[in-house]
Amino acid sequence: LFFLHRHSCPIVLSFVCVREEILLKYYEYFYHGSSTSLLMLELAHLMSKENNELVWWAIVGLTEQLLYQRIDRDKYVTDAHYVHEQFVLRLNRQMEDRQGSIHSLKLSFDQELRLSLYRHWSLYESLLHSEYPACILKVWTQNGQRLLNEFLAEMGLPLVQCQQKYSAMDVDLRTGMKDWIEKVSAKYRLDEILYISFIAQFGYRNRFCAADIVFSLTGLLEKLDAKNSLMERFSEALQALSCRKVDMVQRGIEIAKEQQIALSQQVRQFIDMKQVLSAGPFFYAYLDESSPYVHHFQSPLLLTRLAHFLQPAWSSRRRSQEVPFILSAPCGIGSEKCIVVGVPAAKEMTHKNYLNRAFEEAVNNMRGVDVVFDSFEAAVIEMRVEDRPMFFDALTAILES
Repeated sequence: LFFLHRHSCPIVLSFVCVREEILLKYYEYFYHGSSTSLLMLELAHLMSKENNELVWWAIVGLTEQLLYQRIDRDKYVTDAHYVHEQFVLRLNRQMEDRQGSIHSLKLSFDQELRLSLYRHWSLYESLLHSEYPACILKVWTQNGQRLLNEFLAEMGLPLVQCQQKYSAMDVDLRTGMKDWIEKVSAKYRLDEILYISFIAQFGYRNRFCAADIVFSLTGLLEKLDAKNSLMERFSEALQALSCRKVDMVQRGIEIAKEQQIALSQQVRQFIDMKQVLSAGPFFYAYLDESSPYVHHFQSPLLLTRLAHFLQPAWSSRRRSQEVPFILSAPCGIGSEKCIVVGVPAAKEMTHKNYLNRAFEEAVNNMRGVDVVFDSFEAAVIEMRVEDRPMFFDALTAILES
């Protein structure tokens, strides 16, 4: 660099400036590309080793990106159609021609509801605790509860049927439910309640949609249990991923339902107790140890999911769509350390997170502070609780500049 500056010429200086500008733009945002599982499927295809199980794993990875808001809806639709046209149609047509075993894996392409685990829950509870309908209808208010009941009544679904387990509902109601929801969704501003997805079926009984498996795996991986080590949880998730260990999948689903309830109830507590505060360029909230759900949010993934849930819930009546959200929770009961996560403004539809650079610059401006960047996500850090106010002050100064 010294040589270039000393013996510089306009061409060299121009090259250096362009290079620095490209690098600055490259590192300015943090964002996700295609799922690694999809890339592995393409590699297997080049080696002529693809099969339905590899396709299913790619679908689960792709669905995880959509559910946890790592990619936008357009990117998901493009990749989903690619998987369907290039792999699902061909492999499942071959299976039908060969008349394979009834226990073999069969994949299908269908419309899916943005309702968490509704096939393994009751429809009413799924509507109550799922992010999309809960935030649109504001189900934590009396008016929201009334709208939810009106929504079900307009579809002709008896409340008694909706409050029992989905598998126990009348067959006619289950069969026509998606069409009825689609007809009345616009009236209740639920225009995007349907999306394209995939169904996996083993034999005649075991039938799972991709979202069910994503939530099940998350439940198994993220349940903090002193009895099970990280490797044991990882092993259980691998068994559930195959879908042949149905008992393990169901176990993960039950844990996932607990996590989903914790998410919705914690959002309701933040709103009812008015615990979301404004720092000017961003909104923030703390989870303290007095919260009955704090033990669920000791991992960056669930805390980030909580931030994505809280943001539209809070934004529905405030200007917070224009500013990012920062959440913090203790690393454990009695711990002196905390996790801090950040999600970009709700109006940012590209799912590019510019907070990663802001977090790094804020940490660099702090002296004598021990901060750990121990996550694939750049806007996730771990620090001492006593250093958190200093970090928020530094972050405020950066985002305001």
